[in-house]
Amino acid sequence: MRPEFEYEIPVDDAEEMLRTMCHDRHLEKDRHYAPHNGFVWEIDVYDGILKGVVIAEIELDEEDRKLELPDWVGKEVTNDPRYSKINMEMNRRRKGPVKCD
Repeated sequence: MRPEFEYEIPVDDAEEMLRTMCHDRHLEKDRHYAPHNGFVWEIDVYDGILKGVVIAEIELDEEDRKLELPDWVGKEVTNDPRYSKINMEMNRRRKGPVKCD
């Protein structure tokens, strides 16, 4: 698992990092936020190599918390390794479009 940092960096620095460190391995996405029953869902809509993939996730304060899913949430894929970003990217590069069932 790679480290993940969630804080703003200057745009110029981000562009330089993408240009010099990521080569063609960066993912393009727009992140949207959707409140539901006291929680805020993060919805990532991918473009580029993962165009068409949409992943919704939520951070829970307790691992065993019961959660009412919004009606717009599809299949639960939390523990399915096929839906990790790195596996989806590798699959897309090898075979073409990711098949999300």
